[in-house]
Amino acid sequence: MSTDPEIPAMASAALQLYGERLDSHQQELLIKTAQQLEDAANDLRLWELLNGDEPDFTFSALDGQDW
Repeated sequence: MSTDPEIPAMASAALQLYGERLDSHQQELLIKTAQQLEDAANDLRLWELLNGDEPDFTFSALDGQDW
């Protein structure tokens, strides 16, 4: 499989390893998901933090969720 610059590196690597096990719909879904993850990571990289910014330690579970 040739590398396509339009396909994220994560998807390209997964397709090279497991592409023959996936049908065309699964391959498209893999590429779409990898692109969404790459876009989200790029958005996070743009978020500027100051040296004094503390992590958010507050955790609250969602109401109405029975696991």
